Amino acid sequence: MLPTNNNHRLISNSFSTYSIDTSRAYENYLTHWTEWKNNRIQEEQRDIAFQRLVSCLQNQETNLDLSELGLTTLPEIPPGIKSINISKNNLSLISPLPASLTQLNVSYNRLIELPALPQGLNLLNASHNQLITLPTLPISLKELHVSNNQLCSLPVLPELLETLDVSCNGLAVLPPLPFSLQEISAIGNLLSELPLYLTTFTPYGQSTIC
Repeated sequence: MLPTNNNHRLISNSFSTYSIDTSRAYENYLTHWTEWKNNRIQEEQRDIAFQRLVSCLQNQETNLDLSELGLTTLPEIPPGIKSINISKNNLSLISPLPASLTQLNVSYNRLIELPALPQGLNLLNASHNQLITLPTLPISLKELHVSNNQLCSLPVLPELLETLDVSCNGLAVLPPLPFSLQEISAIGNLLSELPLYLTTFTPYGQSTIC
């Protein structure tokens, strides 16, 4: 009689459990997304969003583009997504974000607040919304675009931040600016000056102090 390979049995059992759990998670997502798709209003293109969500899950894609679909709500986003573009929709709130996220574009919506941001996020574009405040910013953040909102104050800025666009808000003062900052746009606020050590310019090559 051949000796029993306990390690092989353990690995097989673990793989079976993993496969079952993965299959259940997949079915749960499909059920949730199908219900969400069927509850759409006339202007929304949730069928297209559904197809892209399923494709991401099936193919383990890390980029998800749900922009310009007229969405008013978002379903649960699968784990593993690193980049999400949900710009140019009609969103007023968004659900919790996957921890794997590194880039988020929620510009041109109707957002009044943002959820807690993933700790690994390095780019956030939330311009052209109705934000009054921002959540705590991740220490990994390098680009922050929040122009054309209703911000009267900013949270502490991450030490690694390189690009900051806060133009067209209601800011009277800025928090301490990190020395890593390379670009800043702050036109259309109530600011009178920026720190002297900072070289200020925009993609148009102009100073943005107003």
